[in-house]
Amino acid sequence: MKKVAFYVDYNYEVSSDEYGSNLVGRYDFSIDCSDEIYDELYQIWDENGGDLNSWNTNWDGHDSLYHSINQIATKMLNEILEENKSGIRNISSLDVLWEITKETIDEFETRS
Repeated sequence: MKKVAFYVDYNYEVSSDEYGSNLVGRYDFSIDCSDEIYDELYQIWDENGGDLNSWNTNWDGHDSLYHSINQIATKMLNEILEENKSGIRNISSLDVLWEITKETIDEFETRS
């Protein structure tokens, strides 16, 4: 089992054209993955030039994995917002955005 960490939020941080948009990293969660799933995530990350997120990563052929992560991310964001007493009660009206963390990127890069 390997751990993959993600940032999750409902809002982008707009960055420069060089780096594009990303999440601010204020909320995060992790998933324990089998070696097979970890390898699949690495493959998707590699095929997408180092991107692994919910808004511009190409998930063709990996729909089931995308939906699994999205379901977990939605649940985690809901729990985090409730725990932090954000005042947001209905996240179904928000876009749940997620991407891998810098630590996970570092792990993937050492694998390359």
